[in-house]
Amino acid sequence: MQQRFEYLDIAKGIGIIMVVVGHMISNKGCIGLCINSIHMPLFFIISGLCFNANRNAKFIPFVKKRFRQIMIPCFVFTIICGCLQSSLIPDYRYLLGEIPGALWFLVALFGASIVFHVINQHIEKMNVSIYVISIIVLFTIGRWLYIADFTPPHLQYLTTIPIATAFYEIGFLFQKYKLGNLITTQFANRFMLLPSIGILLIPFAYALLTKDDLVFVNNKINASNGSLSILGVFSILAVSNIMTQFKNTRWLVWLGKNTLPIMAVHVTIIELSVCYLKSDIYPAALYKIVEFSIVWIISIGIAYLLNKYLPFIIGK
Repeated sequence: MQQRFEYLDIAKGIGIIMVVVGHMISNKGCIGLCINSIHMPLFFIISGLCFNANRNAKFIPFVKKRFRQIMIPCFVFTIICGCLQSSLIPDYRYLLGEIPGALWFLVALFGASIVFHVINQHIEKMNVSIYVISIIVLFTIGRWLYIADFTPPHLQYLTTIPIATAFYEIGFLFQKYKLGNLITTQFANRFMLLPSIGILLIPFAYALLTKDDLVFVNNKINASNGSLSILGVFSILAVSNIMTQFKNTRWLVWLGKNTLPIMAVHVTIIELSVCYLKSDIYPAALYKIVEFSIVWIISIGIAYLLNKYLPFIIGK
């Protein structure tokens, strides 16, 4: 059981590195295409994998728990990051109700967990085909929202909830039907590392060859890139499980346990860095090295201090 949680933390650690790097390059170019193909589905699938239906059987206590774990941090970081960016950049979008940076993810995660809980209460005793149908319906809703270009002002992130719920439900099915055990048993040998990485190259190759960019925040997802993103997530989980056998992976485990504060603050740090440092540092490559160092040092420092002194702010 300990190994199971460790490999999930390693996977989340890999995921948060992709998120930060993606935002540093504005999710552009070949690296951006590869990152976009799997990083958001990864977090929602892992969240579904961790959902315990027996422990969270009652709806109201579950909502209260998830509100404390997700939405209270979201409110706190929205106020802090919004005020910083409004006053120091200045960027007044956040005074008008827009959610700063990557905090939309917390809204989508909270919504997905609540919607899935309702769905699961009604279909948990039914055949797996009912789960599959509900996933297809959720993806269809998300696809329709993209085609219709339905983006209500300041509420556009709520439109990601259907697709987020679909990936959350896929993660739960991994757990419910013991697909997670396949990862921990069949992909437990170090010799499986290269084949696991090889699987990951499939969604990367598709994204690079077709330029079919999976943009989660506006529901730009289809059957092809959505299916391959699930394959990519499976590969990341397999690689993470193998990495539990290696030394010196504790830093990845720590990052995985602290994805929330890093997710919350890194975009604000990037934007402040661009505003105050970019024009003074040449060449551009040197600036990126400085930016990378600043973003990680400050993000990790904030995560450490919050864990030690104000854990309630990050839902602990």
